[in-house]
Amino acid sequence: MKISALLLFLSLLQQCHSAKHIGLFGLDIGEEFHGQEVIDKPWNVTCTIPICEGPLAGIYCSGPIIESTWRFGLQEYCPGPVLKYEPEQVLANFNALSFPMKKETFAKFCDDNFDKKQYLELTSLPDYVENATFLPRIRDPEMRTFAKLVHTRWSTLARRFVPDMRHLTTRLPVLVVPNPFIVPGGFFQVYFYWDSYWIIKGLLVSNMTLTVKGMLMNFGFIIDNHGFIPNSGNIQLSRRSQPPLFVQMLADYFYATKDTEFLQTMMPTVEKEMQFWRKNRTVNVLDKNGRNRTMFQYRVITNCPRPENFLVDVENGINGSYDPQEIWSSTASACESGWDFSSRWFDHNGSKACGVPSTLKVSSTQQWDFPNVWAPNVHLFVECLLNSGDLWLVKQARDLAKRFVITVKNGLVNPKANVTATIWEKYDARFSDGTRGEGGEYYVQEGFGWTNGVMLDLINKLFINSTLDEKEQSSSEIFEEMRMMEFFRDGFHTWIILGVLVFLMLIIFWFLIYGIISSKLCSLGSRPTRDRASSQRLLDEDLEDFE
Repeated sequence: MKISALLLFLSLLQQCHSAKHIGLFGLDIGEEFHGQEVIDKPWNVTCTIPICEGPLAGIYCSGPIIESTWRFGLQEYCPGPVLKYEPEQVLANFNALSFPMKKETFAKFCDDNFDKKQYLELTSLPDYVENATFLPRIRDPEMRTFAKLVHTRWSTLARRFVPDMRHLTTRLPVLVVPNPFIVPGGFFQVYFYWDSYWIIKGLLVSNMTLTVKGMLMNFGFIIDNHGFIPNSGNIQLSRRSQPPLFVQMLADYFYATKDTEFLQTMMPTVEKEMQFWRKNRTVNVLDKNGRNRTMFQYRVITNCPRPENFLVDVENGINGSYDPQEIWSSTASACESGWDFSSRWFDHNGSKACGVPSTLKVSSTQQWDFPNVWAPNVHLFVECLLNSGDLWLVKQARDLAKRFVITVKNGLVNPKANVTATIWEKYDARFSDGTRGEGGEYYVQEGFGWTNGVMLDLINKLFINSTLDEKEQSSSEIFEEMRMMEFFRDGFHTWIILGVLVFLMLIIFWFLIYGIISSKLCSLGSRPTRDRASSQRLLDEDLEDFE
């Protein structure tokens, strides 16, 4: 299953974050299909495997209800968060309507069949304290203030399922979990898989181990009941996953708490998730020597348009050069990678409408391309450099981390004029003033869970007992150090230096041995002379006495 050229022209399709979408070949589906007042007949999009399964699939994931809400421009509130009736009854109520269908008719159907009650609520966390124990260890007062502001955001992003709604699982478009959790923020108001990896890192810095344990138990609950951890709790994303970081989350918790008993109880769940990836996300490939290899690949089973961006996917499928179902499946697979979307997913041999670039080295309007900088990428890169053991690379990691922390701090503490003081989902790498990133399928969100987690983890690693004003190494010193490091990385040069050192050590050793031996010989050679002189003196004394 490849991710093809024409499946992801979402930069063109999402130039305006409004009801208007510009199509691949100039078709303005904002005017043609979005915000219609009357739908003559449904499209009956041909696909067989929606992104979710079960009774709710025909309401929230595929079919004429999803199609109608997008074509009428009502997707922001319909389908609603809770069904008023069982799914079968809601579907029957829709099927009782007839086409042509007016917008007000469909809007009335939405009002009659969906409740606006929220299934999540803000909650307090049992281990949250305003003055976290790590804060006094930050020597720099400016950085300590910033860290506290980030830490306090946990209390605003904590959610739990409303107790009275837990029993309505057949009417909720979400996978219910038992414990509180941290949401990313913005319109991402449910738990997300790989976001939680960095959120948990920050929570552990805040010493909120009970919250972390509860979130891990939630994921274990999902694996046991769902078979794997989906993209998020939203059932519209439930047949695709994200980069599988559950084991790393569990490891981070264990290193922080040494909770061996909990680790042992979670190991069967870890193995179950691994089996899912082995069974459903592997392909066999031949290496350059013709040997068969098993490769993991993001490979979502769905072949339907995504319900969260239905019109864009439909148009890509209709106008694309590949089979529409392959395009829709590949689009969902790209989403599973977490990088939705990047120009790396374009077919480099395809046409580049409006100059969409074929590499990541130039700007595009995809949100995972330059100039956007994301906290997870910075954190992973910094971690790799810190673990390299290379002095120069470690210094580069510290410099990069410091610059990113300062950028995020400026966006929260010293924002530009007329700009919201907040923490963003992504930033513009060209500026250090906290300018938010742009591009992608939606407007940049604030909150933001994984940025908060990365900030606290980097501060904990790099700013404990240090200050922003400490002397930095000069560029000439860094260059000289880099030159020397590069010199020693060359194996030939290294062996020459080692050979010279060994030779010098042998010479020094030889001189030491020679000196010791010479001293001994001199000592032995002088002793007989002294003995003869003593004997002669004694003989002379005896002769004098005799005379």
